[in-house]
Amino acid sequence: MGAEVVPGMAWAKAFLESKGAIFRCVEHEAVTKPVDSARVRGVQLHQIAKALVYLVDGKPLLVVLPGDLEVDELKLRKASGAKEVKLASPADVKKHTGCEVGLVPPVITGIGKIVDKALLGNEEVSFNAGIATAGIIICGRAEYRVLPDLPGSPRQQACAKRKGIVVRGQGCSCARLQGQQ
Repeated sequence: MGAEVVPGMAWAKAFLESKGAIFRCVEHEAVTKPVDSARVRGVQLHQIAKALVYLVDGKPLLVVLPGDLEVDELKLRKASGAKEVKLASPADVKKHTGCEVGLVPPVITGIGKIVDKALLGNEEVSFNAGIATAGIIICGRAEYRVLPDLPGSPRQQACAKRKGIVVRGQGCSCARLQGQQ
């Protein structure tokens, strides 16, 4: 599995073990930004699964995407069918996840999720474990399999910008998605 886990991430380790996931824990200096997480964990920025909390018509939604992408809020609003989409405040992030901004793990339970399929193309994916001084590295496909609370609708996809192209999750093609807009 990995090195001895620091106490603050014991719940994430226990969750992954309960799902039968193969992963390793990495202890490092305190970081909260994807670029710093990639550096200290020895992975590429696109292998970082950043988890951003949004309020979609007032309800929390976790958008999980590669560290080198940004959420296109207009596309997220259209894909979710919401009237209002906004990035959650630090107080809302804490309220809905129990974590500080920059430390929310994608495996957190009790919140709906949209996951960008670009993460699945990575052999390994790394994510925060709720604390600044440790992270988890897991197989990309296993990360998707163990994520709780994934929506089932194909319209519930992650929206991200990369060179002007919208990237969304769960295997949808760009052509099909453009037809939904």
